[in-house]
Amino acid sequence: MTVLSTKERRDLIALRGRALSIIVVVAVGIASFIAMRGNWDALETARDRFYEQSRFGDVFASAQRAPRSVVKHLEAIDGVASVDARVSQGVTLPIGDGEPIAGVAIGVRGDQPGTLNVMRVVRGHAPEIGRSDQVVLLEAFAHARDIHLGDEIAVVVLGRMKRLRVVGIGVSAEYLFTMPPGEMMPDVARFAVLWLDETALSVAADMEGSVNRFSARVQPGTSAERVAKEFDRVLHDYGGLGTVTRSRQQSNFILESELVGLRNMSFAMPMIFLAVAALLLNLIMKRIVREHRGQIATLAAVGYSSSEIAWSYGRIALLVGAAGAIGGVALGWALGIGLTDIYRDFFALPGLVFKLRPGAAIGALVASCLAALIGAVGALRSILALAPAEAMRPPAPQKYGHGAFASFSLLSPMLRMTLRELARKPLRTLGTVTAVASAVALLVMARWFDDAMTLMIDTQFRSALRDDVTVNLHEAVPVNQLRMFEHLPGVIRAEGLRVAPIRIRRGNVSRDIAIFGHDADGRLRRVLGKYGDVADVPPDGVLLTSELARILNLSVGERVEVDFREGDFRTRHLTITGFVDETFGLSAHADFKTLTGWLEQEPRVSTVLLRLEERTPSPELLTRLREIPAVAGVSSGRHAVEQMEAQSGEMMVVFGVILSLFAASITVGVVYNMAKAALASRARDLASLRVLGFHRTEVAQTLGGEILAIVTMALPVGMLMGRYVMLPAMMLSADPEMYRLPIILSGRTLLFATAVTVAATVMGFLLVNRELKRLDPISALKTRE
Repeated sequence: MTVLSTKERRDLIALRGRALSIIVVVAVGIASFIAMRGNWDALETARDRFYEQSRFGDVFASAQRAPRSVVKHLEAIDGVASVDARVSQGVTLPIGDGEPIAGVAIGVRGDQPGTLNVMRVVRGHAPEIGRSDQVVLLEAFAHARDIHLGDEIAVVVLGRMKRLRVVGIGVSAEYLFTMPPGEMMPDVARFAVLWLDETALSVAADMEGSVNRFSARVQPGTSAERVAKEFDRVLHDYGGLGTVTRSRQQSNFILESELVGLRNMSFAMPMIFLAVAALLLNLIMKRIVREHRGQIATLAAVGYSSSEIAWSYGRIALLVGAAGAIGGVALGWALGIGLTDIYRDFFALPGLVFKLRPGAAIGALVASCLAALIGAVGALRSILALAPAEAMRPPAPQKYGHGAFASFSLLSPMLRMTLRELARKPLRTLGTVTAVASAVALLVMARWFDDAMTLMIDTQFRSALRDDVTVNLHEAVPVNQLRMFEHLPGVIRAEGLRVAPIRIRRGNVSRDIAIFGHDADGRLRRVLGKYGDVADVPPDGVLLTSELARILNLSVGERVEVDFREGDFRTRHLTITGFVDETFGLSAHADFKTLTGWLEQEPRVSTVLLRLEERTPSPELLTRLREIPAVAGVSSGRHAVEQMEAQSGEMMVVFGVILSLFAASITVGVVYNMAKAALASRARDLASLRVLGFHRTEVAQTLGGEILAIVTMALPVGMLMGRYVMLPAMMLSADPEMYRLPIILSGRTLLFATAVTVAATVMGFLLVNRELKRLDPISALKTRE
């Protein structure tokens, strides 16, 4: 063992407490990278494998009714590799005594296994050819509703009840996420997907010899957007309802949005921890070099080169970084497996398994070692620049003057000492404040989602949606049928909405959205921004979601091209009269009468809003709603809130706890290292105070005053950093076309961040206070100046 290696071992033993705190900070940063990156990789791998096995399409289209011969025209489009055409029909499932469940029935052809978007049976078997009483259910729905093989279910198709026996449980790439009509969030329990023999479904849906659902694969190098436009052109005469590429297909769009957010978080989170670790290593290494000037000079005098000595100290930093990486990989592996269990329930992707890939572990090791070297580079440069003769002499003492705080006679001597010490080392103070502020910002981010959900629920489900029950219809009905709903049991008011699918476009940019027609006298549905600001629906013109206006680059007063997918299927040019910053999705709003005129139809409603006496729908009301053939599904704001909390609650709690623990580890590590550095550099000062008669508690207050000042400065900085840097950056990682949560912080969140930071600070100080109690004043005063 060489002299340098022996010295490194002794230095590490002497630094074990401070090194361990840095190792913990590095480990949690690496763990977040391994867990999040690993889950992103697992989700993406499972998605790609499942899409390929299912022969998931590149282009998706639907029409009201088209002859099967239209497939030849679609296949003739340049760049199209294959086309699949099917029959689909909206259905209703009157399950038990609850509200009717909306769903879609899809025809399958057992004799043609080469179709696209293949449904995969995971239990049981596919419907037999010619059997009209057999059905395969989507696995997620069957699990949520506790439906098993052999069970019988009732299905209403075009007002006619059918009894079907469940012969299979299946999965589909098209329905990894299912969205009930009119809902804002996916809900596997309230939207059914059924697969029936296509001949039997065609008869039940009055679609013999016709199809209404299309998908296609495009050849490599072909633009899916161009093919989608050609599909629209061909299907226009058959009541085309719009064509989208894979990126806009509903289920895939939701999945991609989640993956993008997870991928961005997997890079952003580790960067914070590694940056803090680099800062701490910088403080430690500079202090070591300052304390070891004599040793460095001796080593240089006996023949060691500056580069050899510098590399010896560099190895200490690398060992700390490597130890943190190894611990982080192990922790991240365990954390990643736990997160995968949560994601498996949320994403419902077959074959979703967390795997620790060697590349990720090697990348984590390289990143942590690189951060360690970056943190140590300042100290290593000072070693290389240090001449042996200069190093033999002790460092020049600091110049002490009256300073800026000498004139503050009202301040106690201890407080003046604290402020003077912070002012003399502004860079160290700034770095420490920044590190603690980063931890505070993480705590803010950990609790922010709860604040955003609280405001969103209050705004969207109490202020905007004032109805107790929302009834979605299979198709629009004359407005006079509202009277039928007004006479249902427990209903005190019924209002109608006209919802129509449209394609809104400007130039080459377009979006398929819904336009909502609001009754000017309506009281049960308002248009609100995400912060609760009310937007008035104009008597003419159209009100757009502000995110949609940004995508299309529209301004108030401009005219925009709109293709209506109902009525006369005309293209109209509408005037933009305003914008509203809504929370969910992209949409347009107009006056009910104005929208009816654009559609050139008699007044019709497609959604019925009910206000109830008891606020909760009674079994009698639900029974009556199930008996109405036009009803496709029923929902309530209360159920929507419960669903949102159920879907996001567990995941947000887990992330909140993890972020809080990680932030606390940063604070403990920063405070401990800062206090250790202060104790080492001010040992003579503190010993002098003891000799002068100050009590140990008073001396500890001097050191604690520095920590308190740092934390006091860091708390507001961290809260501002969280509010204006981290939370906006986090929202950028989500797809704004899907949701835009409000960025708001409650008093509870600020109190939580303060409490955790203070608790972690006290813990870090107590670790150092033990060493302060063991300080020997005589030995400290003998330190060479």
